Amino acid sequence: MRGRAPLLLAAAGLLAAAVAACGAPAPLLTPPPGAVVITAQGTAFVTQHVSAPAGAAFTLFFENRDNEAHNVHIWDAAGASVFPGEVIAGPKAIAMDIAALAAGTYHFTCDVHPGMTGELVAN
Repeated sequence: MRGRAPLLLAAAGLLAAAVAACGAPAPLLTPPPGAVVITAQGTAFVTQHVSAPAGAAFTLFFENRDNEAHNVHIWDAAGASVFPGEVIAGPKAIAMDIAALAAGTYHFTCDVHPGMTGELVAN
């Protein structure tokens, strides 16, 4: 039995390498401290109401838990695009730098799925 231990360890290592090579999903990133976090899952924004500091740049951490593409597109109250957001295929997470927003209420959507909506308040 003693002679089989190295063989079993080698087999376990090969199995782990094979699983990794087959495209097993990589772990998602962790949000940076102080980031505004928005999560998409089930073709919906799980996070529908967030707040950000007014007048200061901030980090938006977007976690797409679906196996399809989504983005976070931020719009001002007049309907003008403020930040279009990168479309990412999931599952994946990205951190994006957002320029300072004036105090107020903004809404966000997914360009791929316009029914996905949420609200961001800069205060």
